[in-house]
Amino acid sequence: MKEIEKFFTKGGDGHMWWAEMTTPDATGKVARKGDRAELRRCKSPSDVMLLPAYHRLWWKATEANVARHTTNSSEEAAMAFVAGILAHVSENTTTSLGAAMGAKDGDNSVVSGLRFRKLLEIHDADQLYVTMIRIIRMLGRAAPIAAMADDLMRWNNEKFRDDVRKKWARDYYSTNPNAL
Repeated sequence: MKEIEKFFTKGGDGHMWWAEMTTPDATGKVARKGDRAELRRCKSPSDVMLLPAYHRLWWKATEANVARHTTNSSEEAAMAFVAGILAHVSENTTTSLGAAMGAKDGDNSVVSGLRFRKLLEIHDADQLYVTMIRIIRMLGRAAPIAAMADDLMRWNNEKFRDDVRKKWARDYYSTNPNAL
């Protein structure tokens, strides 16, 4: 299992960071509900980087050696991207992101074939950020946070972007080979 995926798997520090914002405790209160609301209002990963919730995640990642404690702006921006998107997820699932997008919703896929192909063509991080938020909403705010975090971190690195796109396409079309 990849480091970032392990970090966001149940029991990992990244998963605990996400769960604090989404899971009610024994009294029915969500500990960091306000953090989640702030993150959800962000329009870009740059906005996310200005919030304390992001910095808590970043420091947890550096302490767990998932991220380097440097001023590597691309790595920090990728983690901000992940933090902002995860704030929109309410339910952690085990279905791959590509398969969830390709799943049948009546006669069509949850994410149409045209929208999915447009997603795969995106190269701009801010445009992907907005598109992923829309897709998370289409998925009923349910997504596999660990696998998605790993995919989004890798997508933000040009060297691995094609691998992520191919993985999403393979999973999407294996779920719904007739998607238009």
